[in-house]
Parts: sequence; structure tokens; C-alpha cells
Amino acid sequence: MKQIIKILEEMGIALTPAQKKELTEKGSNQMRSAADYTALEQQLAVLRQQMEEQQNAHNQQLARMKLDGQLAQLVTEAGGRSLPAVKALLDMDRFLESKEPQQELKEAVEQLRQQQSWLFRQERNPAPPLPGKPAKAEPGDLEQWRQEAGLQ
Repeated sequence: MKQIIKILEEMGIALTPAQKKELTEKGSNQMRSAADYTALEQQLAVLRQQMEEQQNAHNQQLARMKLDGQLAQLVTEAGGRSLPAVKALLDMDRFLESKEPQQELKEAVEQLRQQQSWLFRQERNPAPPLPGKPAKAEPGDLEQWRQEAGLQ
């Protein structure tokens, strides 16, 4: 602001001491405003970066939750005995980074089912009846037996 006052004096414009003081104060206020603006821009940049980091963390958490739900469904469909045990044997981060996580997860569960069969229930055929004991009858079989025996 001193330069403006000097230019005005060179042009022949006389300023009173009150006007000089007012110009000096306005100039210092403007300088403070510019400094404040710069500080606010820096704070805003930091806040934007923090917001972006939080958004990325949130998106990763949502993706992990979605993948966990899909894994739970696949393990249940495959007859899994323990979801935490199956999950511990799989590298879940690998599926988060893949292009087709559902397909790869499905393949991994099937491969685990073949390799670690103890983690999954096996479909069993009922045991044959012991000699001398009747087989377990189905509800419709009793009526058929009675007809064959002539009891009805």
C-alpha cells in the first residue's frame, strides 16, 4: 500500500494522514485475507484427501462384506460344516482384487471341497437294514404292504 500512496503523491494527489492510515489498514487487511484464503485452500485440500481415503476404505469394507456374504452362501450350498474354517483356508484379499470375484470364489470353494472333504457334509445313502430287522418304512409303504398281505 505504500507504493500506491507514493504513486498518488507523484501524481500530485495529496492525501491526508487519515487517508494514508486507512489505505495502509485496508492493504494489510487484504494481505491477511489472501493469507487466510491460502490457509483455507490448504485445509480444504487436506479435508478432500481425507474424505477420499475414507471413501476408499468404505468401498473396500463394502466389497469385503459382499464377498463374505457370497462365501457364506456358497459354503452353505456346498454343505459346509464351518464357515470360519473355510474362510481361514481361503485368501480373501485375492478375491477382492480379481476381476470376477464371484466365479473365482465359487471355483475356490469347489476346489476346497474336493481337497478338504472333512469341511463339508457328505451325501450318504442310508445304511442297509441289519439282517432280521425290518427296514425303515416310508409312510406310503405301510399301506402297500397291507394290501400285498391281504390285510385290506
